[in-house]
Amino acid sequence: MRISAERIANTTVVKKLVAIAHELSRLSEEGIEAVAICYGSYGMGKSQSLKSQFLKRALQLDIAVVKGHPKMDTPNKVIRAIATALKCPSGRSFDDTLRYLIAFSKKRKAVIAVDEAEYILAHRDTAAVIKLVLEETLYPFLLIGNQNLPKLVARHGSLDERVIKEISLDTFTKNDVKELLKILEIEADPEAAFKLAQKYGLSVLKFVNAMKLIKRSTDKPQKKLIEEMFKRIVARV
Repeated sequence: MRISAERIANTTVVKKLVAIAHELSRLSEEGIEAVAICYGSYGMGKSQSLKSQFLKRALQLDIAVVKGHPKMDTPNKVIRAIATALKCPSGRSFDDTLRYLIAFSKKRKAVIAVDEAEYILAHRDTAAVIKLVLEETLYPFLLIGNQNLPKLVARHGSLDERVIKEISLDTFTKNDVKELLKILEIEADPEAAFKLAQKYGLSVLKFVNAMKLIKRSTDKPQKKLIEEMFKRIVARV
């Protein structure tokens, strides 16, 4: 199967992002300042999910994506990146751009997704920009990053108070297992596969990699073979 493990795992990530983005949009319409945190291991397909056409079709609402990076280390850089993502004009100064955003928010509703948000949250003054834009525009924020993200958000109390949900993208459900087995075209007991994945603490990506290895020998694996492969994945042998 040529499709990458990351892209397959991506299906579960997209579903979670769609659900939380809709909740954020609804809360914003009710006048509630809302932030959600989605975090997970490297290679889970978080960034790819934000670019996927499936996500855009499933959302049926506006999503503006800001990509965090190490050089985004001043408030002006952050607010200009937010404005650019929204296709809103930027001013010469921070205050000018903020005024543009406030006016723009009355015309265009959107959810602002910040990918690799840990870079922006690493500095108190740049993290404060998210809170300020949220307060002034009611644009809800979906913060996406690595496993340290919840701790970073907790350091900024006024932002942490507005968090309505934290979601781990590493965990997955019985329905996710069913869907992944279907995509991989593997005939296995989803209940048994799910329980074994829980037993060995597999992430979505590790589960997919294990099942792809199994498929090399059979597309109808028994429970014993699945468990042996999960052990190998965990032990990295």
